[in-house]
Amino acid sequence: FMWQHFTPSDHLIDPSVSNIIDVYVLTRGYYSLMQKFLKGIIDQEPAAPTSLELRNTYRGMIESKMISDSVIMHSGKIKLLFGSHSIPELRAKFRVVRSPSAKLTGDQIRSRILYIINDYFSIDNWSFGQSFYATELCAVIHQTIPTEISSVVLVPEFPTNYFGDMFYLRCATDEIFVSCAKLENIELVTGLDRLTLKQR
Repeated sequence: FMWQHFTPSDHLIDPSVSNIIDVYVLTRGYYSLMQKFLKGIIDQEPAAPTSLELRNTYRGMIESKMISDSVIMHSGKIKLLFGSHSIPELRAKFRVVRSPSAKLTGDQIRSRILYIINDYFSIDNWSFGQSFYATELCAVIHQTIPTEISSVVLVPEFPTNYFGDMFYLRCATDEIFVSCAKLENIELVTGLDRLTLKQR
């Protein structure tokens, strides 16, 4: 079987370009503005830089490429989890059972857990396309405050999602996870039952 393709007369093929390199960039400025938006410091969600803006900003890097390469710069996307700024399917509650021997107050425990979640999702700990495992995050929370809590679970809020549906989340190759959880996404409960866990 032989397939022949003929280029229309109004098209031009550049035979010099043999490698097309896609580069995903998450700029410090865009990330900082997104953090300010999530903290309520600014009201409007920032827009990611365009490919043209990235190309102008990193012109020096592009100019050092091989002659046979073509570099295309894309702005990395931030995929928000848990809080009200995330899409409804990715909103969730952390339900926590306080330990009988806990010395911290309920509000202190919730604040500590929120700090642990934000530290876990620090930009230094993630790369584009990296998957999220809820069991890893819950294990980190347990290890950090082992004497204050007996259990912590992640329970989805979306009506058609049930316990376990958010244990494993994937993102695209140009996306990176960021938590937008707040204190209201962390609840102290007396125990874990079918209703609390939102089981099927």
